[in-house]
Amino acid sequence: MRKITKTIAATALAIFSLFAITSIFTPELTFAAVGSCDKANFVQSSIIGQDYEVDGQTLHGYCDDGKGGGVYAVLNIVLTVLTFGVGIAATAGLIICGIKYATSGTNETQATNARRRIFEIIIGLIAYAVMYLALQWLIPNFN
Repeated sequence: MRKITKTIAATALAIFSLFAITSIFTPELTFAAVGSCDKANFVQSSIIGQDYEVDGQTLHGYCDDGKGGGVYAVLNIVLTVLTFGVGIAATAGLIICGIKYATSGTNETQATNARRRIFEIIIGLIAYAVMYLALQWLIPNFN
């Protein structure tokens, strides 16, 4: 009976973790409207930026207005990829640890190690969230 309860608890924890982590750490996808930019300030890029109206043409890139727009765009990409990676790693770690906890049976050291690892993953997610919020606060116009 105890093994069934552990299995149900681990499954519930894994499902909850999957939804919670993906909803918190998955970047919001937005499709920006076409902006306008002077041709002198526009930098065309296939990866960084958004669509701009430049001399009657719609081009993809960013408008370098001297405020570090290109640097912010690169940091946004890095942070988006890092956030996605942290979410995937944490979800996988919680699922694996939940399975280890559920299958530990009477082995108390395995159950303790799984609980400790789950706690460490949660601490890591909190630390990442604090780092993410600090970047939002320190770097102006950082999305």
